Amino acid sequence: MRSHAYVKTIVIVAAALSMMAALALLAWPRTGLARAQTPTPPPGAAAASELTRTVSVSGHGEVQATPDQATVTVGVQSQAATAEAALDENNTKMAALLKVIKDAGVASKDIQTSNFSIFPVYEEKNVSNEPPRVIGYRVNNQVVVKVRSLDALGSLLDAVVKAGANQIQGIAFGFADPQALLDQAREQAMKDAQRKATQLATLGNSQLGPVLTISEGGVTPPRVVVERTMVAPAAAPAVPVEAGESTVTVDVQVTYTLR
Repeated sequence: MRSHAYVKTIVIVAAALSMMAALALLAWPRTGLARAQTPTPPPGAAAASELTRTVSVSGHGEVQATPDQATVTVGVQSQAATAEAALDENNTKMAALLKVIKDAGVASKDIQTSNFSIFPVYEEKNVSNEPPRVIGYRVNNQVVVKVRSLDALGSLLDAVVKAGANQIQGIAFGFADPQALLDQAREQAMKDAQRKATQLATLGNSQLGPVLTISEGGVTPPRVVVERTMVAPAAAPAVPVEAGESTVTVDVQVTYTLR
C-alpha cells in the first residue's frame, strides 16, 4: 500500500510539471520571443522609402576659333620603264623636295614619311587572252608636314611644287594647344545640361538637387580638312590659303537628383 501511494505521488508531481511547461510554452510568444522579433514591413515599403528621383539630360558645347597651324601631305610620284629607274628619279626629286621644306623653316621633327610604295604599271589595252604586260613601274613617296605658321603655308606650297612635288593631299587646319578650347566647350556643355535639367525639374514640380553622375560623350577636336588635291609641277604664284574657323564640340550626359 505504501509503495502504491508513493508511485501515485510521483505521477501527480510529473503531471503538474508537464502542465507548467505547457503553460510556459503558451506564454512564450507573448513575452520574450515577441519582444525579440522586429515587425516585417510589407513588400515594397522599403524600396519605396529608399527611391531616389532623378533626371538625366544631355549637354552640348561648342567653340569656334581661328586655327594657328596646319598639316599637309606632299610627295612625288615617278614612273619609269624599270623599278630601279623609277626609284632613282623619285629619290632625286624627293631629296630636293625635303631640302626646300627644311629651308622654309620646317623642323625635322615636323616632317614624317606617311607613304612609300613601288608597284608595276600594266598595259591598259589587252586584246589577247594573255596576262597583262608590265610596261613600267611607279614609285610614290609622301611626307606629312606640320606648318606651325599659317602665314608661311601658301609660299611653302608654291615652293614644294616648284621643287618637283606632284602630289599635295589633305590640308588639315588645327591648333598647337587645343586644350583651352576643349575646356571652354566642356564648360558650355555642362551649363547647357544644367539649364535643361532645371527646366525639366520645374515642369515636374520639383527642385534640382546635386549631380549624381556625369559622362562625357563625343568630343570633336578642332580640325578642318581640305579634300585631296593633285598638283602638277609647274611654276605658279604663291598659293592663296584661307584657314577660316574650326569648331570644337563636347557632349556630356548628366544625371541630377530631384528634391
